[in-house]
Amino acid sequence: MPISYAAKIQQDLKQPPTIIKQSVKDYIVDPRDNTIIIECEAKGNPVPTSLCTLSYIILGVTTQDSGTLLVWTQSSFTFSWRRNGRFITIGKDPRVTMRKRSGTLEIGFRNGGRPEDYEGEYQCFATNDFGVALSNKILLRVS
Repeated sequence: MPISYAAKIQQDLKQPPTIIKQSVKDYIVDPRDNTIIIECEAKGNPVPTSLCTLSYIILGVTTQDSGTLLVWTQSSFTFSWRRNGRFITIGKDPRVTMRKRSGTLEIGFRNGGRPEDYEGEYQCFATNDFGVALSNKILLRVS
């Protein structure tokens, strides 16, 4: 079998997501840092491929949890987050963004805010048409 044919078969093979990069379970950040980065990257097929299909879906907001959640959707592949067991809406909080082509969260404090307000247990979900992968539960604490 030619190598190019084998590569084509591998490329067409549909696979559920697998988490390939994530932050440590006990994540301690310095309160003087301007940005907190909580990593979540996944592989699978289909994968995020086109920035043209970027969309935001708000799942709900709760008054008991100050966190927010963004669901980023591309080519039937989504990343979403829970904080303290609840899905949260990121688009509502200007300090929180998600990196393109991954589920990595960035929480910025250049324009104010307190890192302590973002302490808690985080978990990333990577989803495509063939399944869901969960990151470890990541306990974010400020030292």
